[in-house]
Amino acid sequence: MKKVSNRLYLARKIFDYTVVLILILLLLFIWQLYRGPIAVPFLKPYIIAALNQDNENAEVTVDSVNIELVRSIKPIKIIAKNVVYEENDGHMRINAPGVAVSFSIRALLQGVIAPSSIEVNNPSVYIFTDYGVRDKNRAAEVSRKQIDYYVTAFEEFLERFNSPDRTYSESYINDIEINNGKVEFHEVDLGRKWEFADLNYNFERNLTDIETEISGSVKLRDKLVSVGMEARYRPSDNRLAAQIAVETVRAYRQEQTNPMEVIFNVFRDQDHAIYRQLLG
Repeated sequence: MKKVSNRLYLARKIFDYTVVLILILLLLFIWQLYRGPIAVPFLKPYIIAALNQDNENAEVTVDSVNIELVRSIKPIKIIAKNVVYEENDGHMRINAPGVAVSFSIRALLQGVIAPSSIEVNNPSVYIFTDYGVRDKNRAAEVSRKQIDYYVTAFEEFLERFNSPDRTYSESYINDIEINNGKVEFHEVDLGRKWEFADLNYNFERNLTDIETEISGSVKLRDKLVSVGMEARYRPSDNRLAAQIAVETVRAYRQEQTNPMEVIFNVFRDQDHAIYRQLLG
């Protein structure tokens, strides 16, 4: 039998004892979770930083942060209690009794605090928007202002959640889940209020696209009407679509004898850069 050196024997013993100690600590941790949530107050500033996204125009407050055992695919979650997000201009306020947050490892490796997953249960959302309508009786002006508002909001959404160089913290988020939300949407300058109940929202970032789905009910004439919408955005298709558009226009112009001017309308800066590159 080959004799093991004392140094190797000691190293093996230390390794064995370390593994046993880690298993004991893990079992104690799980046992404590079964007994109830474990408070982790040192995570509170990191949760606030992850949810605020470095927005100087908004404030996030959190009562407490716990590690809890829940019935889910991911049974152990970091949950912030009584989260309040409020914009300084009063345009939005969100009250959520519980928000589960997972931190992005990729962001942490780059020195950025950003969430990779957010789950919000039973939030109350209050939105106050002003379209800048001067005469609410002019239907054309109202429609134009509303379209401008929603197009701008969609552009900002794509810019922040689909930044190629991950300029914004939202670019690290892979999924968002909002369950059983209540929303009050106030169109201030139009004097209208929309109330949504049982609102559920899902955002999922896949390898090639971004999927969003929203469903709920809205109160119309004292009756609840079910509404829903699904959308899918494929970032990888932008350059291909631009190439097809440019080549189609060039082929058409070559067939024409009269000079013509063609204008490509784009909504985002990165699309503008693609067209400038293709057009030389």
